[in-house]
Amino acid sequence: MFHRRTVLGGLGLFGAAPVWASVPAEPDVVVIGAGAAGIAATRRLIERGASVVVLEARDRIGGRAWTETDRFGFPFDHGCAWVNHGNSSPLQPYAEAHGFGLVPHYDTGFELLTADGYPAEDEAWASFEYGYADLERRIENAGDSGRDVSIASVFSGNDEWSELAGFFAGPLELGVDLDRASTMDWHESAALGQQYLVEEGYGSVVASYGAGLPIRLSTPVRGIDWSGAGVTIDTASGDLRAKACIVTASTGVLAADTIRFTPGLPSEKRDAIYAVPMGLLGKIALKFDGARFGVSADTWVGYPADGMERCGFLCWPLDQDVMIGFVGGRFAWDLTAGDAAAAVDFGLGEARRLFGSAVDRNFVDGLFTRWGDDPWSLGAYSAALPGKAHQRTALAQPLGDRVFFAGEAVAGPFRSTCSGAAVSGLSVADRVAGQVL
Repeated sequence: MFHRRTVLGGLGLFGAAPVWASVPAEPDVVVIGAGAAGIAATRRLIERGASVVVLEARDRIGGRAWTETDRFGFPFDHGCAWVNHGNSSPLQPYAEAHGFGLVPHYDTGFELLTADGYPAEDEAWASFEYGYADLERRIENAGDSGRDVSIASVFSGNDEWSELAGFFAGPLELGVDLDRASTMDWHESAALGQQYLVEEGYGSVVASYGAGLPIRLSTPVRGIDWSGAGVTIDTASGDLRAKACIVTASTGVLAADTIRFTPGLPSEKRDAIYAVPMGLLGKIALKFDGARFGVSADTWVGYPADGMERCGFLCWPLDQDVMIGFVGGRFAWDLTAGDAAAAVDFGLGEARRLFGSAVDRNFVDGLFTRWGDDPWSLGAYSAALPGKAHQRTALAQPLGDRVFFAGEAVAGPFRSTCSGAAVSGLSVADRVAGQVL
């Protein structure tokens, strides 16, 4: 891609359920959530000799990583899709070692089309490329000088093509509009490096990574009592005692008070949760009958539109007959508040503007991902508010050396990615092991 960090694939899961290992009755550690962070933490804790139970609210593992095959007849990642951060994360080495098909997806094609579907002129390309490069430079200058302000306040987009650059930088990369995006949050994020799509789906990698672990599915946690020497975890199936717990719930779930803490969360922890809310990236997936409308596989398509109510199209990834319209920020939340069919209709309408009436003749099926109203995520991935990037550090702090926090929101420079969640899980597990063993 043309830009530095694409959290378009900051979000993936699985088909066949693994056979779970035996679950200890009184574990050393309870891990809350069987996404990438919880799975990585559990594997590391077991390696260190701890007994562990994982409690997962969903009826599957993987969290915001979910590969589904039934709808389209091929693997489709509803959530995270891009493997990144290389050997800094355990997921790429794991995928390579276990025979998953990793397909490089970094320098993919990109097309600019006019609103009527015609190729953009050279002047439009120059405006777009300058707009994006200028935006990156302004963000980095703000970060270098320690200014944590909204990206909108440093953005100088003044035509439809530079505004398109702002659309890619904000809603499609960060899941928020530029007025809610922090320059320092961007500045402190690590470059993603070489990125890969997975032939079997990224969610399938995460599911395999978690196979055989001591996980209780369909077991949401209602409360955590950390008032005593250890922790007591309240579930509908009864209480569970442990020396410590690791919470991998999203900041959306924590802000919604889905989990009750006793004693209540300190004010500095609650402030940190609110300072790093969830952004939203949605996928409008459109399956066609083999027609490609003159666009090559693995091509990104951008086009001008009014405001942020538009798609960034990824056409035919992995040479599959699907065009994915990415929507982000406020507009993604608005679509999520409505009917999924209406979101698909919007995506079809945008595709029709670009490729003509053949879109309707060749369209087969469509879906819209809805992480915003998923009760166990309530968003796609975290995005610190302007002036609040430093609150990620407070968010990561444990409660009384008994309640620890892991996940993409507290993954340091690897924030907002599945790989970062796994990195966080390993790091927190080592800290917990040193505490309880």
